[in-house]
Amino acid sequence: AMQYPTVGVFLALYETFDQKGARSAVFDITDDAGFFKSLCLDRQALGDSIRPFLQTPLVLHPEILSTVLREDCGEEVFDRTGMPASYLELSKKLSRLFDEKPGRYYIECVDANDVHAVLSADENTPVSFIDLTKEGDDKEALQKSLIDAALSGGRVAVLCRDTDRLLPIKKELDLFPTVYIYGGDEMPDELLHEAFGMMSTPVRLMLPDADERLFIWEERIKLEGVTTAEDVSIPAIADTYGFSYSRICEILRQVRLFLNTENKNEINRAELLSIVFRYNAANFSGLATRVHTTYVWDDIEMAEAQEKRLLVACDRFRYRDRIDEKYGVAKRNAYGNGVSVLMYGAPGTGKTMAAQIVANELGLPLYRVDVSQIFSKYIGETEKNLGLIFDEATKANVILFFDEADALFAKRTDVGDSNDRYANAETAFLLQKIEAHNGMTILATNLYHNFDSAFVRRITYVVHIDSPDEATRLRLWKHTLPETCRFASDVDFDFLAENFELSGSNIKSILQTAAYMAGARDFSDKKGGAAITMADVIVSLRYELEKLGRIIDSTDFGNYGVYL
Repeated sequence: AMQYPTVGVFLALYETFDQKGARSAVFDITDDAGFFKSLCLDRQALGDSIRPFLQTPLVLHPEILSTVLREDCGEEVFDRTGMPASYLELSKKLSRLFDEKPGRYYIECVDANDVHAVLSADENTPVSFIDLTKEGDDKEALQKSLIDAALSGGRVAVLCRDTDRLLPIKKELDLFPTVYIYGGDEMPDELLHEAFGMMSTPVRLMLPDADERLFIWEERIKLEGVTTAEDVSIPAIADTYGFSYSRICEILRQVRLFLNTENKNEINRAELLSIVFRYNAANFSGLATRVHTTYVWDDIEMAEAQEKRLLVACDRFRYRDRIDEKYGVAKRNAYGNGVSVLMYGAPGTGKTMAAQIVANELGLPLYRVDVSQIFSKYIGETEKNLGLIFDEATKANVILFFDEADALFAKRTDVGDSNDRYANAETAFLLQKIEAHNGMTILATNLYHNFDSAFVRRITYVVHIDSPDEATRLRLWKHTLPETCRFASDVDFDFLAENFELSGSNIKSILQTAAYMAGARDFSDKKGGAAITMADVIVSLRYELEKLGRIIDSTDFGNYGVYL
């Protein structure tokens, strides 16, 4: 005569098959925080204090009901294309642990998405993922995840970066024989507490090495159907960027969407790097700003030996991981395997331009450190700012550029008062950070002799960018401006190069001023086609010399002094 099943009916049926089990089940049924009350009982009926508990109706949670009734779960099969061998091997290892040694395992990782991919790669054992990193307590979503895990009979993986969030669901997790916890690159010490029951040795998911990254790029490019232009070197990008498997997959998905949106058949280097940079962004909290790099090797005039040294520095940085893997060089290095370059020379010789060229050669973002924002009058704040800069640069894989670096890396002095002591401590801290940094650091200075000798010893390469000689100045006068800027036939480049010892920056400033003078004359006359004359150049040259504080004598300009 009953219209619905109740708790009493359930216990009666249970006792028919397992009398002892029915008695112990009473404790789980009456537990307010247990699965039974939240998933199998009518919540509205539970609020009725008049109704006896044994007469409480049984109402299955909708998620359980849909799982029981559906014939095909329709679960999406994980695509393992391009997954490196080390990831597949770890996937098998985790499956063996699930079958042979149930327990609690922490998976150390840099990219949590890679753990998700590794666990999903095993098609034979399902995995239910629980995300505890989202803000707020979404109890329904958490409950759904726990139900999926309970019904699948498979493994449970919990993404968690705050161990305190594990405590509220510890009782539910205890129902599962094997639980994987991940979300950080090191297992928190708190998880070693007996209450969590963690294995003392965590499982480590290493980032793909250089060969594996190249394999991922090539395989996922085929999968996405992406075509690259001739100026794109996938091996160079794979060597330079230590991306995870999931990050490479996402970048190439965005590349495919970009090509579809722009209706293009192939992607060039600049377009690809613009997408890569979005996934390589750094947040320096105002301590460093992004420098847009447009210069290439053809834009700079420098000594061949110094240019070769910069190219060697680029190759060392680009292939450092591959060399370390093959030859084991890094095993003898107690610190980082980064590359640091110190460029020194007179003002305007092209140090900043050279830094941009190196960044463009490597295809990495260049960030100029704002020295004025680093220093603080409060004790410890300067070190804190420096630590933030280097930590963020390591995570984002960008090049740090310290312009006027002598202000930051000055020689340590004898301690005369507390100011000297703190200044020396800041310098010592900076020496440690730059030596341990795994990325690339470029420093530029006009005052090489002001550098601390201990710091220079830690620099990988020192490049002297000297003032241009006469032949170099002649090339600068002729080729600094683009070909669209026309020179009149009276412009005497040989005279300018021979008689005025100027830096490349000074020559560029003079020619740009002359070009604007010619352009203004062009628009005012409305005749069109005005060329840069020798008079424009001489007047602009005078402005630049006065700016430099040099005494102007018309005889220095020879026959062209009439233009002054």
